[in-house]
Amino acid sequence: MKYFAALLIGLLILPGQAPAAWPERPMRLIVGVAPGGPADISARLIADRIGESLKQPMVVENRPGSNGAIAIQAVLSAPADGYTVLLGTTGAMTISPAVMKSLRYDPLRDFAPIGTVISYTYLLVTRTGIPVTTLKEFVEYAKQNPGKLTFTSPGIASVNHMGMEQFSTLTGIKMIHVPYKGDSEALADVLGGHVDCGFISYSLTAPQAKGGKLRGLAVSQPERHPLTPEIPTVREAGVPGFDLLPWTGLMVPIATPKEVVTTLSTAIDDGLRHPVMRKRMEELGFQPMFNSPESFKQLIEAEQARWRDVAKQVNLSLE
Repeated sequence: MKYFAALLIGLLILPGQAPAAWPERPMRLIVGVAPGGPADISARLIADRIGESLKQPMVVENRPGSNGAIAIQAVLSAPADGYTVLLGTTGAMTISPAVMKSLRYDPLRDFAPIGTVISYTYLLVTRTGIPVTTLKEFVEYAKQNPGKLTFTSPGIASVNHMGMEQFSTLTGIKMIHVPYKGDSEALADVLGGHVDCGFISYSLTAPQAKGGKLRGLAVSQPERHPLTPEIPTVREAGVPGFDLLPWTGLMVPIATPKEVVTTLSTAIDDGLRHPVMRKRMEELGFQPMFNSPESFKQLIEAEQARWRDVAKQVNLSLE
């Protein structure tokens, strides 16, 4: 009799449907970057809040490599039941599709967006040995020394790299790209005077700029950062039309039940409103950024189009 009851329950839960008591066990949040950066930190913050809200832990697993592709394949290989979630990033979801010819995934065909978590900014910094103190002076200096200045990023086709390519196109300057494996390594070589400049994570560079160890010329976001209101935006400093505001957001395989997507989306929204979460984000220089599943989808579509344009302008195409 127990066998037939269990069989009946199994038949009632059809493929693509979530059990009424979802989640019934711990969830995994797969992150395609190494520990320590803004994306990883945002993942751990929101995972804690989702776990508290849904009464089941959400465990963060880092799967760095291949511009997020390793993490993406891990999620796509898992059952579409909501227990394996991806932390999507600007790079993996909008830049890679714009510059890579043989991408093995399609962000909107293969994934259902759940909701964005944070946005964060970059600070355009230079080593102290460059004789400039403003963005205008930097652009003039770069024009006087075409092809001589170097800029850093955490990798080819990273958000930092593409942002600098767009900045260079808008200002008419030419510099040499020196890619690294991460923001920390890139920052170390700017501090050491081995590389001239770069858009590097605000949370890493702002303290160094305040301490006089490098020069912070402008923030990449549309508005001034509340923690450093004295530093202008790139737009304010003379480059209209420029902004660079990367984000993170949660996504699941496209076949995941809609009820699960809705439950997770609500948990993100609730988590971002939590006072502890907001305070911690403020301390880190992040901005809470919630978009509904539909709004998140529209954001991805718009940014894919933007980065395709930039890639064409700089003739960047990768296999």
